[in-house]
Amino acid sequence: MVEVNNEFINEVRNNYPKNAEKIIEAYLFAMKSHDGILRKSGEPYIIHPLSVARILMQNNMDYSTIMAGLLHDVVEDTDVTLDDIREKFGDTVAKLVDGVTKIDNLTLEKENLTESDSIKRLLLAMGDDIRVIFIKLADRLHNMRTIQFLSREKQIKMANETNELFIPIAERIGIRKIRSELQELTFNCLFPEDYLKIKSSVDKNFEKEKEQIGEIETALSSILKENSIDGYVVDWPERYYSIYKKMQSKGMGKVYGLILFKIIVPTELDCYKMLGLLHKTFNHIPGQIKDFISAPKPNGYKSLHTVLMTKDNSIIFKVMIRTSEMDKVCEYGISSLWNDKDADINFYERFEKYNVFKNIVLSEKDEINNSDLFIDAIKTDLASNSTWTFTPKFKPICLNSDKPTAIDFAYAVHTYIGHNAISAIINGKKASIGSTLSPGDVVEIVVSDTNKSPSRNWLQVAKTPYARRQIRDYFLQNTTEENIKLGKQELLEELKKMNHTFDDFMFYYGKIEKEFDFTNIDDMFASLGYKSVTLNQILKHLIIEDTRSKIQKSSPVEIENSKGFLNVSFPKCCSAIPGDEIVGVISKNGIAIHTKNCANLAKMGKVIVLNAKWKQDTKQDFNVNLKIVAKDKVGFAGKLFELLSAENINVSKIEAKRQGSDDCEFKLTVCVKNVDELDSLIQKTKTLEEIKIITRTFE
Repeated sequence: MVEVNNEFINEVRNNYPKNAEKIIEAYLFAMKSHDGILRKSGEPYIIHPLSVARILMQNNMDYSTIMAGLLHDVVEDTDVTLDDIREKFGDTVAKLVDGVTKIDNLTLEKENLTESDSIKRLLLAMGDDIRVIFIKLADRLHNMRTIQFLSREKQIKMANETNELFIPIAERIGIRKIRSELQELTFNCLFPEDYLKIKSSVDKNFEKEKEQIGEIETALSSILKENSIDGYVVDWPERYYSIYKKMQSKGMGKVYGLILFKIIVPTELDCYKMLGLLHKTFNHIPGQIKDFISAPKPNGYKSLHTVLMTKDNSIIFKVMIRTSEMDKVCEYGISSLWNDKDADINFYERFEKYNVFKNIVLSEKDEINNSDLFIDAIKTDLASNSTWTFTPKFKPICLNSDKPTAIDFAYAVHTYIGHNAISAIINGKKASIGSTLSPGDVVEIVVSDTNKSPSRNWLQVAKTPYARRQIRDYFLQNTTEENIKLGKQELLEELKKMNHTFDDFMFYYGKIEKEFDFTNIDDMFASLGYKSVTLNQILKHLIIEDTRSKIQKSSPVEIENSKGFLNVSFPKCCSAIPGDEIVGVISKNGIAIHTKNCANLAKMGKVIVLNAKWKQDTKQDFNVNLKIVAKDKVGFAGKLFELLSAENINVSKIEAKRQGSDDCEFKLTVCVKNVDELDSLIQKTKTLEEIKIITRTFE
């Protein structure tokens, strides 16, 4: 049997004097249960739960959580049952162990679970007691510390899962220490070359600048002392992963704050006072001041950030100013509230209000049965981006998106306001409910006088998970048999009027389903029934196709690969007519028909040109411009128009002016059916003795 770790036992007795023997009993029980079992590294298995318990101790967790950390794999990996744990260590510890071993009410057998199903079970268990999250994070942290003993394939899988799920969870509940180490370990695993390159560069620069760093630290400490502020300064190099992220988004030349200083002061007022003093002493980088005290992050993080430069601009460094209480929350998140971690407290009354994760999980749990969709929704909810906005009375509203819209704001205020929103007033100006909001915007929502339903389009407009859930929930509640029947009847009647079958409609259903985010055909019928979408919206693809068919039937040209373009135009630059060699050019308004020798084609640059030809049975009239220069004789105009009339040619425009002393010039726009008719007209016009020049012109 493995020897007892006396160092751990001494740590327990020092940190948990009232409950030390309970924790030690759990340790010895786990040690006995895992006896003879080895990890991939070849170490005794008890090393893992022992390491998890130590991580939990370092993060200020209560004694029940430490016990559960020691026992978290016993039920899953040994013959010990959950009832054994409950009988020996009590309901609280058993419940925590139950959560970590991911037991819930799923009907699937364990061997048939997909990866998403497994993670879903984990998340649902986490949602019941926030302490389960801490145990699982500690479990994942130690597994990442020893990831080198896994195959490369399993390393990548675990690192990706950690990056996508566990790091955002740690961020959400504010555990910077665990989050930062997970980021470093994941970065090293997935991008080892980049990790080593940045590590080498940062370590080298840090050694070079050690003396200057000391001078900056001394200067910062002097500012505290000279202004009688009872604080202290801490310095450390920025994390390699943080530098890598900045390089990815900004480029190395724009990375600020590779050297970090943390200044701890007694009060919030001292934070702001210190910020002012720093800006008097050092040069500062414009736009790099961040006030997370007046506008804390959703996880409770508070601090002032600024980026400074030494007087000679040789070193750029970042300073974070906070109180000791803020620093504690920053490092340990919600666990910083466990001040009496060795006492028997009513955890649920004291700390469940901080379980922000529970609400996320439960809201998704009731709605999404598909495990993959459930995981995607949770990852979206864990996104750390947020935007602070205000009501007209300046009540702050935090929206969980970096680009929220007015409809997100409406649902954040109240579900009824969201459902009945028709427009918004943003900073005193009227706007649509789809308008994007910026930090600090003052927003008022205009609601309908009568109850209305959310539009299906709102799912594309809404950016926050909460708003999207409320909209979806409304749709779910109204997907009744009555609405399905009503919507289906309306659709079939309209299709009959359009001379289309239901099969014609189903040809386009895939596009419609994707556009409006329908879950199935009944969802679409119900949406029609309770007026969340209109018949025109649902039938738009058929309507467009019908319109295209009408246009193509009436169009005098046939165009290759023109599907999707309704409008066909004939620009005046070349005024093409049947008989001219033509091409179709795609424009923003449809397809423009040009002659192949049109001078404007060469000026257009890169355009998409389609083959085009005239239809044989075209009887449409086309406008053509003619320029005539003739001797200025009395009666010529009469003779010209008599000829045009005899040829049954309609003249839609005429301009005449004297040219020199003997000639006159006519510009005519005439209507002809084709090139042959135009050529015939020109030849007959030339028989007039006064004619000097007659030619076709282009605008």
